[in-house]
Amino acid sequence: MNSSTKLVVAVVSCWPAAAFAYIDPGTGSLLIQGLIAAIAAAGVTLRFYWHRFVGWFRRKPVRRAGPEQAPQGSSETRQEELRP
Repeated sequence: MNSSTKLVVAVVSCWPAAAFAYIDPGTGSLLIQGLIAAIAAAGVTLRFYWHRFVGWFRRKPVRRAGPEQAPQGSSETRQEELRP
């Protein structure tokens, strides 16, 4: 027997034929609580990363090629204005 056949035989032999399971109200409320917690966690995570999330859908600003200009009021601009 090869290894995949052994694995199938092991899984089938451990699998129960019929399970007469009962999900009581405590288990149902636990499942609902888990669902509510997952929704709340997703909301909080979305709130923390909202700007990154929205940034995926916004257009990127187009950068123009060319020399960078000094910002208004910087010392380089003032020196250029004072030169004769």
